[in-house]
Amino acid sequence: QYSSGWCTETVSRDVVASTQKIVGLAQRGCPVDSTTAADIVRWLVKQEAAAPGLPDVLCMERFGWTSDMRGFLLGSRSFGQPVRFVPPGDGERGRAEGYRTKGALDGWVDGVWTRCKDQPAGLAILAMACAPLLSILDAPGFTIDIGGPPGTGKSAACKAALSVCGDPERLGNQWAPNWAGVRGALECGHSVGVYLDDTKFLMGHWETAQIAVYTVFDKFSQPLGQQGGGTRRRRPIRVVLLSTGESAISEHCADAAGAAARVLRLVLPPFATPAGAVEVHEHVEAHHVHVM
Repeated sequence: QYSSGWCTETVSRDVVASTQKIVGLAQRGCPVDSTTAADIVRWLVKQEAAAPGLPDVLCMERFGWTSDMRGFLLGSRSFGQPVRFVPPGDGERGRAEGYRTKGALDGWVDGVWTRCKDQPAGLAILAMACAPLLSILDAPGFTIDIGGPPGTGKSAACKAALSVCGDPERLGNQWAPNWAGVRGALECGHSVGVYLDDTKFLMGHWETAQIAVYTVFDKFSQPLGQQGGGTRRRRPIRVVLLSTGESAISEHCADAAGAAARVLRLVLPPFATPAGAVEVHEHVEAHHVHVM
């Protein structure tokens, strides 16, 4: 029970079984601290033992397809096999809330797609819409690079692309100089798509962009070290990455063999006129739906 009333939290079993990890729920408002953690863990263990018929629920820390391809998770909604999202952090929790709909599909088609389909911005929309197909086709992910000066419609094009799966204002991310932050965004957007804005944050750290490009394109799992020795394999990230900024990342991947070849860059402005970008931006705010 939170101070404002009863709320529901979905966490991994290792969290409720550990006195150290369960204290982390305090930052979400749960009334637990280091002095009460042991009592709460014991109480939860007894509750589970007293209810042996509790149903098993599949939980995932990232969006997209389940491992057996029987279910698809998009925010808090699942399609096919029931799946529940367990956010690994507050950032992912906020992103899950962004996969919500507004308006109508007909309004989106008339206001967004009709204005973009014959312009470069339409490519960004199609790229985002095909993200769920990557796992089905066993195809690698790819990067769409939109660079250019302010006022050319970069943000409007990417928001139009994000509108195929939810609220663009809630789904955007910024580039980070450290690879760990970028990797977290890519993994969470598995089979859905990720938008990373403002390449200025990569100044002096362009190797982060190069690693991201290679990771998105690599359809094979990656070996990782683990405590106690040995390795485990991380599932491949099947994702479409949209990148924007005044500096195109492909320009800074030229020295990395093969990196630039894995990027599809939009050389022409996304929209023929600035007014076209403004119109699309207005319609995206009114209509963002699950087109995928």
